[in-house]
Amino acid sequence: MELVKIVNGEYKNRDALSNVIHYITNPEKTEHYIGAIGVNPYDPQKMVDQMLLVKKVFGKEDGHRNVRHFIISFDKKDHITPEEAQWIAEDVAKFYSSRYQICYGVHLNTDDLHIHFALNTVSFIDGKLFSEGWMELERLKRYVNEVILKYRLIKSGDVLN
Repeated sequence: MELVKIVNGEYKNRDALSNVIHYITNPEKTEHYIGAIGVNPYDPQKMVDQMLLVKKVFGKEDGHRNVRHFIISFDKKDHITPEEAQWIAEDVAKFYSSRYQICYGVHLNTDDLHIHFALNTVSFIDGKLFSEGWMELERLKRYVNEVILKYRLIKSGDVLN
């Protein structure tokens, strides 16, 4: 199973951002294991509103992908708890948070624990659109692997250098 998966979809319609955020933060799936950086971390509608405001300020409300949706999945044999998944999600969100608003939800409703992320595709710094090339995806995958390794070492009691 691939650890990081980009969810394909154009996400160009006006409701795309709202639909994705409300899906990933659904309390029936997350039991409230949600969070965000750059937007209100506790209220999904405020997450949507604050991301839409950035799009409006920079005049980027239409004509492009409105959200980047990706997932990190864990195998049962990884023995990741929901709390650990939330810590991992917060670390992974930091990968983008210097330029983009991002939120996440840890989904507990399937056999394999997984984390959904929603990234605003408009930078709050300068309004530039997010670039989704394969090199960027590889950088994200490497970063996720580093985060997972760090948490495995912490969990095992090993010292990090």
